[in-house]
Amino acid sequence: MSNKSFRIKAITLILIFASLWLCSAGRLFYLQIMKSREISKRMRAEQLRHLLTEAKRGDILDRKGRVLATDLKMYTLYAKRDLIEDPQKTADALSNYGIGSKSRLESLLKD
Repeated sequence: MSNKSFRIKAITLILIFASLWLCSAGRLFYLQIMKSREISKRMRAEQLRHLLTEAKRGDILDRKGRVLATDLKMYTLYAKRDLIEDPQKTADALSNYGIGSKSRLESLLKD
């Protein structure tokens, strides 16, 4: 193989790699500079989805199959005492919803 054909092949190979590098650099520039806002909007839309998932835990059983512990749905209720004008009336209204007895609710709202 002559020295001249080797040079031509080497220069051709270098030009191919340089053009591939320039294409890659151009694509990176286009994506990171020119399209960055559009891509970040699309990314946020894909990443920030609100999915309601209800976690239902299984029962804990003994070896005979009897339930030792189970998952219960619990609710929390709180009151700001300084905003309640009439604790008796509020306790009466809450007791109608089955939250507790009127006397217990009234004592909780007063104390």
